[in-house]
Amino acid sequence: MSYNSFWALQAESCHDVLAELHRELAAHFDSPKAFFLDGPSAPPPPPYEVRNGVAVIRISGVIDRVARISFFTGLPYTEGQNRIRQSVETALADPKVRGILFCINSPGGSAAGTKELADFIADGAEQKPMAAYADGLCASAAYWLASATGRIFAPVTAQVGSIGVIAVLTDWTKATEKAGLVRTVLASGQWKAAGSPDKTLTDDERALFQEQLETLHGIFRQDVSARMGINAPFEQWAEGQTVLGTRAMELGLVSGLARDLAEAESIFAESISKEDFMDLRELKAQHPDLVEELAGEIKKQCEEDGQKAVAGARAEIMALVKAVAGDETAAKIEAVANAGISASQLQALAPVLGGKPAEAKNTEEEARANILENIMKATGGPLPAGAQARTGKNPLIADAERRAAQRMVI
Repeated sequence: MSYNSFWALQAESCHDVLAELHRELAAHFDSPKAFFLDGPSAPPPPPYEVRNGVAVIRISGVIDRVARISFFTGLPYTEGQNRIRQSVETALADPKVRGILFCINSPGGSAAGTKELADFIADGAEQKPMAAYADGLCASAAYWLASATGRIFAPVTAQVGSIGVIAVLTDWTKATEKAGLVRTVLASGQWKAAGSPDKTLTDDERALFQEQLETLHGIFRQDVSARMGINAPFEQWAEGQTVLGTRAMELGLVSGLARDLAEAESIFAESISKEDFMDLRELKAQHPDLVEELAGEIKKQCEEDGQKAVAGARAEIMALVKAVAGDETAAKIEAVANAGISASQLQALAPVLGGKPAEAKNTEEEARANILENIMKATGGPLPAGAQARTGKNPLIADAERRAAQRMVI
């Protein structure tokens, strides 16, 4: 648990974690078979308790990625992030639950996974209202999770905050030297053995770990500031210090003071009752006028969005026309468009404007084709190429007059 790891944890609590591990390991060496006893284990704790529509999820002790269970008692001696996530998921899906309240008494825990769990809680708070109660101690990683709800209650004597990151690296080279042992560390890669207890930390390795600590601290501080709306200088609340409930209230680390968990539940349940959450079906049944008003606003917004989209498309088209046909043609087209003239109206106005619509041109071409067809029928063939138009009498009339004159002579 502790080797080469970052913790968002109160420094004094590190000793408690190591002491618990020592007790577990000592018991193993005293009675190795105890690890394999087939006796009944303690039943897992319920995910939450529901009172007045509020699901109370308890978080107690050091927070780790997964709960670490004692081989001897069957009970967890660390709180697991996985159990917290599962409890929240269950409560969000539970129709009896209208809000979630975390009851926290924890010094913090592993930095790994805490931000991701805090983000998950913050997303869940958008589905159902959430809050946290600092039940004595809510520090480091525990406060990171509590702040994700955006609402924290605490008694005046509670300790909250401890916003920082810590890493404890052990160097036992002198101890092994006194014991007459030589432990050689072989590694490929400059940083592979960084933090190993079998070698002294170099300046570069120390700088690497410190940079990672500062990065995690900055993320921690930014999340808390954004979700709790803290405006005080971060030196007053985010340098790893814990503060009591009253001072925490002044700094913005706490949203309200509550004497105990019962009072925190009552305040939270009352705030939920004022927030009337319902689905669309319930909204239609209970407030049809409001649904109609909302529908009208949505329709209006859609129309405005549609007009903006059309205007954008039109601007792109005019830019293309301007690039291809020039400024003058583009200006004429835009003037016609701004006048609101439709295509049919423009065709009707074509004779007045001096232009010929495409349909008129087609009609004219059809008329010419009909005339040529009639001429071919009358003359028996097409006109000779390059033929000149004749003037004077019609050739048929002249031929008839000539024949009549010949008869008179005979």
